[in-house]
Amino acid sequence: CGAKQIGNFRVRKSPVWNGKSFLMLNWENDILFLSDNAKNILCASELSGFGFREVDNTKGTEKIADISQLIIEKFTEPGLLTDNNEQIRETNVCAFCGAIKYALSGRGISYQRSAFPNDADVVYCSEYFGVGHSASRLLFVSHRFRDTVSRNNLDSQLVFEPVTLI
Repeated sequence: CGAKQIGNFRVRKSPVWNGKSFLMLNWENDILFLSDNAKNILCASELSGFGFREVDNTKGTEKIADISQLIIEKFTEPGLLTDNNEQIRETNVCAFCGAIKYALSGRGISYQRSAFPNDADVVYCSEYFGVGHSASRLLFVSHRFRDTVSRNNLDSQLVFEPVTLI
């Protein structure tokens, strides 16, 4: 919880996208990478709240072609509604940093509408989610972001789950 990225991610080679446009590393659950095609489409859109960062080779000496990291610029205010026990399976405290982590039940999520910034189509939530040593933040996207991704067929293997705003 709370780790800060201090440099570019490093990979051995450009991924084989095979019709996909986004990917995640299995040990970084809240970091998205995207193809140049997806990056160009998002750059041409009027969406806001994100930027891009290069991905380097394993030695850190060159940029890898056709992959960029999606940088999310804003966070929500704390706004997870935990009154409904059906949505939160358990609450834990991280033994390392003391942050509260929530384990979702899979029955949806409710969030305060007022916690979202008005000027971003993509934001991270303030809360951490996970069990054991795992912790990540949820990524919230606007309808406009989801529609842009879907309209341009960039959503292969992406999962969008609705959030109840109260």
